[in-house]
Amino acid sequence: MLKDNGCMTRAVVTGGAGFIGSALVDTLVAQNYHVTVLDDFSHGKKENLAQSRDSIHVIDGSIVDLGAVETALSDADIVFHLAANRSVPHSVFNPLHFNRVNIDGTVNILETAKNVGIKRVVFSGSSAAYGDNTSFPQTESLMPNPQSPYAIQKVTGEHLMRYYWDSFDLETVSLRYFNVFGPRDDATSSYGAVIQIFIDRILSGKPIIIDGTGEQSRDFIFVQDVADANIAAATRARKDAFGVPINVCTGKSVTVNQLLETVQNLTGKKVPFSYGPSRAGDVVKTLGDNARARELLGFEPSWSFEAGLQKTIPWVQNQLSILHRQ
Repeated sequence: MLKDNGCMTRAVVTGGAGFIGSALVDTLVAQNYHVTVLDDFSHGKKENLAQSRDSIHVIDGSIVDLGAVETALSDADIVFHLAANRSVPHSVFNPLHFNRVNIDGTVNILETAKNVGIKRVVFSGSSAAYGDNTSFPQTESLMPNPQSPYAIQKVTGEHLMRYYWDSFDLETVSLRYFNVFGPRDDATSSYGAVIQIFIDRILSGKPIIIDGTGEQSRDFIFVQDVADANIAAATRARKDAFGVPINVCTGKSVTVNQLLETVQNLTGKKVPFSYGPSRAGDVVKTLGDNARARELLGFEPSWSFEAGLQKTIPWVQNQLSILHRQ
């Protein structure tokens, strides 16, 4: 992308080697951004950057290292801040480390962005902010009800974004991701993990045990839509989008039973399945309202659930082939 002076827009993606970050990196490169990735590879993978490796600058460093942050942001125009520790259960057992990364690291990004004159920071938040709120669809006007250190830290990140906009005129956009899925996801993640697990077991011909009734549902959004939402936040956000949370969701909810049926239909394979006990503390439903994203960002998801699965299934199949060759 070209700036008014004809130069390429310089974007920094923190956590750019991760599942969502690498999809964003590939999209930015395809749109002619000059991209720097800041990632310590504690969660991200170098192979996630293979598609864009020759077109990007990679800094192996952590957002808690102020020097690394200052180096990465020194000549940037915009920052996409995705780097985080994101496991809800791990945040419960190790809140100090999670706090250091998710809050101190975010302050490092914002303070450096303010000092070097970054134009805009786009922050990756989470629908975990809503907790067990049962008002559907979940709108950004609902009072946050975070239920874990991770969720609290993500809500705190949103407040920090608001503070830096109100106090220093640093343009900030906070995106609340719902249940993201797609290629490069980690089957142990809290995002689209159930999708990866189901595809893996169906392709391998293994039986599936569904927790509870299978009627629990999620607002699944394909990773390319999330990448596109980030770019919309960077390029099309109205002024009243700054400092406020914005849902990134489809506005549709898919049950676990529907997920199983859809994956079986798309793969042409069926496996035995049964129902087990519900998981303690499992959220029964997520369903977001995306009206604010449409209004303030001009963003509308374009991938159907089935189309996203059709991209994800071959990727999981390839991962299984790699494992079998090892």
